[in-house]
This record gives sequence, structure tokens and C-alpha cells, in this order.
Amino acid sequence: MKTIGILLALGDIYSNSGIGSLNKPIDGGVSRFKAVTSNIPCDENSLIVCSAGYTQKNPSTPHPERMLSLAGQIARYINENEVAWNDFLIAKPLCWSTRNEVRLGIKLAINEQFVKRDEKVTLVISSNLSHLARVWLYTKLYIPKNWEVKIVRAHHQFSLFSHILEVPKIIRDVVYTVKVLNRLQRFKK
Repeated sequence: MKTIGILLALGDIYSNSGIGSLNKPIDGGVSRFKAVTSNIPCDENSLIVCSAGYTQKNPSTPHPERMLSLAGQIARYINENEVAWNDFLIAKPLCWSTRNEVRLGIKLAINEQFVKRDEKVTLVISSNLSHLARVWLYTKLYIPKNWEVKIVRAHHQFSLFSHILEVPKIIRDVVYTVKVLNRLQRFKK
């Protein structure tokens, strides 16, 4: 069975707009990468996908505040520290937000012909505890029916403000999901 790991970005891994030295302590995106990869084999049946862009406003365009996209920083980290994963990585700056990273991660794996929508696949995704509810919601919304999901808790820093923001975000996302499902029901009729 094939396995896809979706890496959700969380801030810069490298200093100086993403092109400097590795930030210490190592946290966020690297913790999520390690949590995902500890649950899948590093072989031709596995693929790691990261689609996080440069900024929320312009995810696919370099910006003075971020010269290397979050996906590019993950790719750099893997190239410098986890070389075995290089051949099994797709890192493209395409989007911004957890929802879009999950949606495009699935879409990229299918579009790159790594997997087919109707085959059995395990999707592994990781985040911190307060973020996992939204991650679960998005995987359930976008995952093909034959795929299974393995959600892994990552241990990393998350500001108090970020924890507090998760409450209105999950409410917003549940409302969004209900609207999408209602539209789909009307479309089927």
C-alpha cells in the first residue's frame, strides 16, 4: 500500500527571510516532518508533500519578508539533514492555510501520478494537539473514500494566541464544511 505524508508548514525554519541559517531551537515544521516520517517507510511507496507558499497574500511569489517559501525551506531542511527523503518529496509553493495545504497535498499526489484516487492509500498528517481538530476535519472533507488517514500528534511550540485562535477557526471551518456539503447535496439532485 502507498503512503502519503502531508507536511503542514509552521513558520520559517531558516533565518533571514528563509535563506539564512537554521533557526534554533528546531521547532514547528521540522517537528511535524519528524512526526510524519516516523510513521511511514522511506521508500518508493511513500511520498511527502508540502505546498506551503511564501505569504498568505501571495503564496506563489517570493516576498522581501520571505525569499524562500515554507515548502522550499522544508525541502532545504530535508536536503541538508534528511537526505534519504529527497527522492520522495514534492515541495512547491502553491498555497497558504491548513485547509489548502491538505487539499493541494492530496491533489498533488494524484496529479503527479503517485497514486490513483480509487486505490488504497494511507495519508499521514501531523500537527500539535490544538490544531488537530481542524486537520482531521479537512482530511475528512477532501480525502478520497478508499484512503485512510493517520493523524499524528507533533510536539512543538504554539503561542497562546495561536491556541486561542483555533476556537474561532474550527467554528469557521465547520460552517464552511456544512456549506460545501449542502452544495454537494443540491448538486447531486
